[in-house]
Amino acid sequence: MKLFSWSGLVLVLSLVFIWSCGYWLWLQNGNWHLQQQKTELIAQLDKADALLQDWQQGYQLHLSYLQTTLLTPAENTPILDPLQELDDRIRRILWPDPLLAYVVLDNDGKVLRFSSSQARQLFSQTRFSSKEQSSFLPPLVLPKLWILPLQVQQNNQQLVLWFDASILQGQFQQLMASGGSAGELLLLDNEAQLYSRSRYQKSLLPRLGLDAQAEHQQLQLFARRPPENLLFSRQLYLDAGAWPQSAVVTALKQRREGVLLKPYQNYLGRKTLAAWRWLPGWQLYLVSEQDANLMLQPLKQLKQQLLAALSALTVLLLLMFWYLNRYLNQRQQVLMASQAAQDQWLLHDFDPPVTGDLTTVQLEDEPTPDSVTTAEVQLCDQVAADVSADSAVPSQHQSVSTPDPRLPAANALLKAWLQQPDNERLAELSRSYLQNQPQDDAGLDAVYACDLSTELPQLLRQLMQQDEQLDCLLEVNSEVPAVVLLAKQALFRAIELWLLLTRQRLGSQPCQLRLLVAANHQLRLELLDQGDALTDSQWLQLLEPAATGHGVAADYQQLQQLLLWCQAHISGHSDPAHGNKQVLEFHYELPEPAAADRALPQLSGRVMLLCPPGPSRQLYNRMLRQLGYDLLPMDDASQLVAWCHDGTQQLDQLVIDESFAGADHSLLPKIATVVRRYFPQVRVLFCVRKPSQWQPSLPCVQLLAKPVVLPQLAVALSTQDEGEISQPLPTLWLYQPDPLLLWYLEQQLLNLPYQSKVIRHWPEPEGDLHQDLYCLPATLYQQLKTSHKPALLLWYGEQGRDEIALPNACCYWQISTGAATLSRQLYQLRAQQPQTATGKITDESTL
Repeated sequence: MKLFSWSGLVLVLSLVFIWSCGYWLWLQNGNWHLQQQKTELIAQLDKADALLQDWQQGYQLHLSYLQTTLLTPAENTPILDPLQELDDRIRRILWPDPLLAYVVLDNDGKVLRFSSSQARQLFSQTRFSSKEQSSFLPPLVLPKLWILPLQVQQNNQQLVLWFDASILQGQFQQLMASGGSAGELLLLDNEAQLYSRSRYQKSLLPRLGLDAQAEHQQLQLFARRPPENLLFSRQLYLDAGAWPQSAVVTALKQRREGVLLKPYQNYLGRKTLAAWRWLPGWQLYLVSEQDANLMLQPLKQLKQQLLAALSALTVLLLLMFWYLNRYLNQRQQVLMASQAAQDQWLLHDFDPPVTGDLTTVQLEDEPTPDSVTTAEVQLCDQVAADVSADSAVPSQHQSVSTPDPRLPAANALLKAWLQQPDNERLAELSRSYLQNQPQDDAGLDAVYACDLSTELPQLLRQLMQQDEQLDCLLEVNSEVPAVVLLAKQALFRAIELWLLLTRQRLGSQPCQLRLLVAANHQLRLELLDQGDALTDSQWLQLLEPAATGHGVAADYQQLQQLLLWCQAHISGHSDPAHGNKQVLEFHYELPEPAAADRALPQLSGRVMLLCPPGPSRQLYNRMLRQLGYDLLPMDDASQLVAWCHDGTQQLDQLVIDESFAGADHSLLPKIATVVRRYFPQVRVLFCVRKPSQWQPSLPCVQLLAKPVVLPQLAVALSTQDEGEISQPLPTLWLYQPDPLLLWYLEQQLLNLPYQSKVIRHWPEPEGDLHQDLYCLPATLYQQLKTSHKPALLLWYGEQGRDEIALPNACCYWQISTGAATLSRQLYQLRAQQPQTATGKITDESTL
């Protein structure tokens, strides 16, 4: 019964695997067909667009001739009719297409001359443009003609010409024939009216009751969704104007260009795929349609073939498992019959018959050579263990330490580095060794006490300095708590990978980050970019990739794993007016006690901001106004020089973003020199990506690393210091006699917002004993004098709290718990710091 249960499980898993592979193959084939249809539609659209542009360019020479040589006619005299002279000139021009008629108008739209009676009929049906320059008007679709109007603007008159576009129509028909028997090219406006002759016009007009329309009257056909296929229908429809618009018309109203790969019902009533593009020269949409059956029919055949193959495999698999189950049942029945016969022999006091090969029968009590050898080895091992136990106490000259056999290659590599620090081969071996080691993901979900307004900008600065193409703005909402508890390592790794993947999609385009507070202990990190708006399918492929290979899909899978560790998720949507917006929501907790809000200084004065228009300038404006400054924004260098030359206004601070100079970085020192020539006391602040590169060329100014946040900007504007300005961090003093352990402690503090210093004079520590933090080994507790005991003291050690002799009131950190526990311990220690009268922590900087 157990064998049958296992075989049933294997059968079910095999069937699931086979049908899953078939479904995956069908999906891949469908995606390939969709991509092929998209390529064909875009190629057909490009050919038609080029054909229409070539036709318009062919008339540019004639338009120039009409605008330059056909002057305004003189006053009418009995000898010479100026309009007749104009008629002779027009008819002598060799037009690319036959000229049907024309009309002469004055600037007020009054008709001066009709060339023929046909011109009166065409004039009443033409939709004119209000543009002052020459333009191509929407075409006229007649039962037997396709007419293209051309409006020419002159000094005191207008000229409208109508051309027979039979040649262009023939080229259109030839282009549609080359794209397949079911393809069609259309010209539409926003109201879904067709301005090109339909390929199926002869069959379509009787269905709509338009076959009896006069030849000089314009046909008004609309891209609406009929109730059935009109090409196979025999019913007469007189209410076509009440039909709903087709899906392609709805789509082109939202976007000027795109592809619709979901089959929809077109104006003929059959399922099609479409691609469209806006033509500025025609003021119409060019739509390329393709019959969806060309794609659906192969998919249907493939689906039938896959179902047949999967059904055959399923039947074959069922037969195989049925035969295997039958064989196992028969074997079990034979064994049961043999056991029943042995029971019968024993029941009558007879020895059961011996079955099987008699040469393999061996008494259990008879020792074999292998068993004897094994017993001897075990006895020798036991004797050796007893001897080693008796001599466990070594002599004074005997070494008890043995070399650690772990990682011999790594130990040899470290020794080689000490002897040859400049050897490139050792660097390659080290990188190769580290890449082959399994990634240590332990501790990514550890909870840190984190100040996002300080640590998140620092992360972005590191990423922007490593990647020249990454350009980010950051805005932190004032409601974000000063200190929160969250999985910082997993969150920051996820943000880094998220920005890297976004930069791969956008290139060097800037993006904007906004940190906000959401409901239910959630924080929102919004990422806005001005790239091409993504469709729903692109968002799905971006955020939930189905592929499991290398490259972008593998990176997004790693991102999803990091988001699980920090209890976060990413969503996104597109807005045609504002670009794409991705939202990263992650969970946080507030520490006990909660951190006090940061107090911003209230400043005053007039600030001139030099930053290009856009999101960056808007962010600077909000931050400066929040600090209490009056703004003087400038758009270019010439406006700045003119304002400085005026010299009638006051200026206290000059804030310059490095993007104001564009590619010419030498312009920034010149701007500072010009401004200080008129305002010698003004303070100049430069916001740059890499302050270290600008210090030699920009002396006597303040440098601030981007991205700029409000607390950092407030510190820079309230200080008189020059050079690179950074937000002050709390000082943490360390002491450890062992250099290796001291280095390890400093590594633990690299990702924490503290400035670490080493105590050089023990047991008399340096620094401010009332404000600074101290981290000392617990083994030196008895050596620290009471007079030199700091107020904010954290003891540490390798043992647990119960294994050391420390009073319960002392704060203790076990090194093995890692940097996450250290960050929480330091926050709890700083929370005990004495507060000022306003209730704020004395040190203005926070974690």
